[in-house]
Amino acid sequence: MSLRLYLIIMALVSICAWIAWFIVIHAIDPTKSGFLGFFLFFVTLAVSFLSSVTLLGTLVRVWLKKDQVVYRHVIRSLRQGIILTSLFLVAIILSGVGLLVWWVLMLLVLIATVLELIFLGSTEPS
Repeated sequence: MSLRLYLIIMALVSICAWIAWFIVIHAIDPTKSGFLGFFLFFVTLAVSFLSSVTLLGTLVRVWLKKDQVVYRHVIRSLRQGIILTSLFLVAIILSGVGLLVWWVLMLLVLIATVLELIFLGSTEPS
């Protein structure tokens, strides 16, 4: 798959996911829908956020570092998108149940940072 086709597909997925999230926001009443409403909210938000962060990360990396292989940019952007999306969703869930305080957020950021450093250390030649 070429980079151009990948970017087009990822942009379409991102647009569709954001549209789906806005539909969920406006069409589903969380007090009446129960678990299904919350599930759809978080799934559409996760796909929207993940696709947008991955697309943006890939575009910035390709634009800034033209001398590297494109495949590495895509993999690195996807990995960081998954980590950031997980951090974002955990923070929203903890906030929803009233458990998000500053030190918990800093601990989540530290865990995400250490996880990314582990990945960078294990994949990069020394």
